[in-house]
Parts: sequence; C-alpha cells; structure tokens
Amino acid sequence: MDRQAEAREDARRHASRALHVYQDEDGMVILRGRLAPEVGAVLVQALAAAREALYQQARGKDAVASPVDVSGETPTMAQQQADALAMLAETTLHRGIDPGAPGERYQVVVHVNAPALADPDQPGQSLLEDGAHVPAETSRRLACDASRVVICPRSRVLLKYLAMQ
Repeated sequence: MDRQAEAREDARRHASRALHVYQDEDGMVILRGRLAPEVGAVLVQALAAAREALYQQARGKDAVASPVDVSGETPTMAQQQADALAMLAETTLHRGIDPGAPGERYQVVVHVNAPALADPDQPGQSLLEDGAHVPAETSRRLACDASRVVICPRSRVLLKYLAMQ
C-alpha cells in the first residue's frame, strides 16, 4: 500500500471511530464501539489488567477486589470483561485520569519495519501484536513515546508503547 493510500485509510478509520452508549428497556447499559487498532489494543490491555486484578483469586491468589457474584459460579469471559470495564471506570473516577509513571502502565506492542519507521516514503509493514495493520505514520507517532527493541535479522523494530498519550 502506498503512503497516500495508507494516509487515506488512516483518515477513514479515524473518521469512523465511535462509541455508542445507551440504556436498554431493562435498565442495562449497552456499549457499541469502533476504535482505531492501536486504541483498541490499549483497551484490550487495560481490560486484561483489570480482569487479572479482579479474578486472580480464581488462580489461588488473593483478589484485589471482590466482584459481586450472586450465583457463586465462575463468571464467563464476557461477564469478566464487563466487571473489568466497571473496575476501569471506577478506578478512573476514584484516582483521576493521570496515568501515573510510564513504567506502571501496560504495553501495546507494534511490529514495524525499520525503513518504514525512519522514512515515510519507504515501504514496510506496521502491525500490532495481534496482526492488525496500522499505518506507518501511526507507528512513527507511537515511537515518540515508546521504548524500542531492534530485531536485526529482518530489520524490524518492536515498539513497546506504554499507553495512549
């Protein structure tokens, strides 16, 4: 994909981002969203961290928080995700939005070819760890706040992005 097409695709993705929040007839809140791949990766990491904190008791450790579970059964993954999102919201409201020290945040990994990172006119791939394509320009932006690990055999750079700035 050439750089102009990549920029158009990035602009299209950015314009199509959305989060819809509404209440169902029974009072439950429904979320439906569309996020840029790198934003989605940050959300997935945050949910995983919250889920781990909430449900570490299931692995024989003391839980940081004890979610309400009326049935006593192990919650499904979807239920754990919902509990994790609630924990993220409560934590944000309780502690504020300041992300704290960079070392305390979870990482999002981006694989990018070194030439594409160095020069916008060079070809190369830029992928999140799960394989989702992100524009090389996004990788360059993330690289400003990321630690880098250079893997020489393929001239690939691994960015460990610590959170959305």
